Amino acid sequence: MAELTISRKAHQGVKRVRRARIASAEGVNVMDKRDIRHIQEELGFNNTKPISLSPSDQKDVDDKGDCFRDWYEEELRELYER
Repeated sequence: MAELTISRKAHQGVKRVRRARIASAEGVNVMDKRDIRHIQEELGFNNTKPISLSPSDQKDVDDKGDCFRDWYEEELRELYER
């Protein structure tokens, strides 16, 4: 079974994972991951506008971070790879 190691700084300016290091019995492979903006453009989602947040919801996102961003990006990548 392969081990996936992804380096990422959450909510500190690094929003996208560009490379994944996969260690397996065959050695270490480094692969590029598609940029989310590129995937959105290819799927036609680049013109979709985000929902408007209330001031209290926006403060929550600013304080705690966007808890749905990683989930959205993961689902978008899975849809793109099909």
